Amino acid sequence: MSYQVLARKYRPQNFEEVVGQEAVVATLKNAITAKRLHHAYLFSGARGIGKTSLARIFAKAINCEKGPAPIPCNQCTFCREITEGNCLDVHEIDGASNTSVEDVRELREGLKFLPAAARDKIYIIDEVHMLSTSAFNALLKTLEEPPPHVIFLFATTEVHKIPATILSRCQRFDLRRIPLPQILTQLQAICEREKVKAMEDVLLLLAREGEGSLRDAQSLLDQAIAYSGGQLSVETISSMLGLVDTTTLYQLTEAVIQGETEKALLCANEVYEKGHDLKQFAIQWLEHWRNLFVYKSTQSDKTLQGFTEAEKEIVFEQSKKVSVSTLDVGFYLLQRGIEEIARSEFPQFILEALTIRLSHASELVNIREVVEQLKGNWVSPSPVKAQAKSPAISSPPLLKKFIEQVASKRPQLGSLLDHVKKFSICEDKIYLQTDPQGIWLDMLRERKPQLEEMATEFFGKGYPIVIQGEALPLGGTVEVARPEEKLLLDPLVHSALHILDAKIEEVKS
Repeated sequence: MSYQVLARKYRPQNFEEVVGQEAVVATLKNAITAKRLHHAYLFSGARGIGKTSLARIFAKAINCEKGPAPIPCNQCTFCREITEGNCLDVHEIDGASNTSVEDVRELREGLKFLPAAARDKIYIIDEVHMLSTSAFNALLKTLEEPPPHVIFLFATTEVHKIPATILSRCQRFDLRRIPLPQILTQLQAICEREKVKAMEDVLLLLAREGEGSLRDAQSLLDQAIAYSGGQLSVETISSMLGLVDTTTLYQLTEAVIQGETEKALLCANEVYEKGHDLKQFAIQWLEHWRNLFVYKSTQSDKTLQGFTEAEKEIVFEQSKKVSVSTLDVGFYLLQRGIEEIARSEFPQFILEALTIRLSHASELVNIREVVEQLKGNWVSPSPVKAQAKSPAISSPPLLKKFIEQVASKRPQLGSLLDHVKKFSICEDKIYLQTDPQGIWLDMLRERKPQLEEMATEFFGKGYPIVIQGEALPLGGTVEVARPEEKLLLDPLVHSALHILDAKIEEVKS
């Protein structure tokens, strides 16, 4: 007999074996018991969480010779035929390969006939969102007035692609991703029945990689058993999945947190030299950074469910050495770094640059310290100029309140403002100055629309924000009446003058 993969071998055959969908199971069982069967059901959710399995079990419960019953016997002719996929009255259709209106018209022709032997004729259409618009239109009339002996069971991973006219004629069930502890329990049970020895940390790794899909986790376990010859270990499974050894990952993170750039670069280069997929590694690093960020923000180990005690201890210790604001900026840098690594022809260089940036992220200071320094750096227009123009806001306490509001409502923006060296408001514009050689200039410019939105909300009127990497016009009072000095307010013009060591001689319209 040919080998049967674990995902098929341990596919649930009754409602009690379905994992993680208790509410849906209870509703379907109650509907059968109360004899309140609808003519169309829709199961939606991510892959590998039980949509098609529920449809098959429901079909068996309806047509079981001892039913309709909430618990199909799995012994009668109809139950066995539905399990094997050869029941004449239960039709499984792949929506991805039967998308045309002709396919639906053929289906409608078959609806006219009574079931050959079963109690009801059931149509299970998987990935129903793949049907064309014309096919949905052809199906609409049938769903509106179906024959009394027909029940439709739809399954989809992309419910938003199904027309509202179809959704309104179905009972919809949104299946959730299966919690990690339940996936772990299932993998442990399978290993016990298959007589495979596996430590809990190995199965935890496989369960996490399943990302809420029991089928994916079972398939990975199948692959792991074949890859390791039945000797499952974290090292062999990590190698199979292309994951970086967690020791290297933790050492790299520790070096970054401590600001040890050279050590961090050595760890990053080790990842590259071992031939790991750098995008996959960056994702793995982001996941660990997320764990630090969430735990530091909540101080609750409930955010680390499914982690071994050793992994939790690493998170506990590393989170003590870094601030929330640093983790916030680091998360943003990692997220952006993944995209850059995926697009770049030189992913190694991007990873190195990302490592350096993260090493310097720990240099952030508390925003209250910055606010206190603003009093000494405040620049306001001269009284004479202020009379000829719109009133300028020159009160440090008012600016302090604005910065505090940004920090409270949008902490990530508040973290970026930590790197602004000087602030001023002149001629109805807010000027921010930061280091032109760092990463903060570009990050502030990316968030400029959000800052302007918050400035409008706080001051009650629109204040354009000028973000610069030099001390002009923030080093002193600025006369903005002349055209050449207006040009100097443009950061691109100013950068060009700085690079070329030039000056503006004349301005022509």
